[in-house]
Amino acid sequence: MRSGGCGGAELACAKDGISYGGGARVSVPLVQGQTVLVVVDSASLDRFSAGYFELHIDELRASEAGSCFDGMDNDGDRWVDCADTDCHDAPGCGGRGCAHHDLGSALPVTFHGETAGSGDGFQGTCGALLQQDRAHLWTAPRAGTYVFDTAPSEWGNALYVLTGCRGTELGCASNSNGGPQGSSAVKVTLAQGQTVLVVVDGMANPDQDTPIRYTLHISEDGATETGRCADGANNDADSNCR
Repeated sequence: MRSGGCGGAELACAKDGISYGGGARVSVPLVQGQTVLVVVDSASLDRFSAGYFELHIDELRASEAGSCFDGMDNDGDRWVDCADTDCHDAPGCGGRGCAHHDLGSALPVTFHGETAGSGDGFQGTCGALLQQDRAHLWTAPRAGTYVFDTAPSEWGNALYVLTGCRGTELGCASNSNGGPQGSSAVKVTLAQGQTVLVVVDGMANPDQDTPIRYTLHISEDGATETGRCADGANNDADSNCR
């Protein structure tokens, strides 16, 4: 953002700042009648890349409450609409926060999904940048160790488990290659009733935002895969059945 026009001083610049849904955010104090030049540029390494964008301009507010469905980060805290804790109890948000799906406490879980239209809401310690992702709430029905995996997968993906929308990462795994052996698997120990956020992140093309289809499995950890080699899940987070 530049003051006045093309040759004006730069007031702010950002390539991130939105923790859910992707995008960048800047906040700038202005006086009445002040004109600024707002520039939207690609963050891709490809100097000639092109794409669609939405530009929002609004007055900074103290809370997201009351504006939970406008697609904007109204209070500048990096969280948009239902993903903001201010909107957690708003009718229509369903208490899911930043999650796209609530899987309850079902076990085992086999969930089919795709990341198209999901936005880039999260980034794990593994995987690729600027990829669309999908978030799932899941609650452990009993204390134990659980395996989360995306086997088999036609597209490379990253899988990470968080303690919540703004929580810490409990585990992260990624594989850029699709196919039966190209899945990601994370093993996490949870307490009974503990809720986690399971994120499947795209990794099909590190240079482009390419949506993927995926199958998410959640199962109790087994000492070995033997005897469960045809259930589609990576029950022990390794390769016993190869």
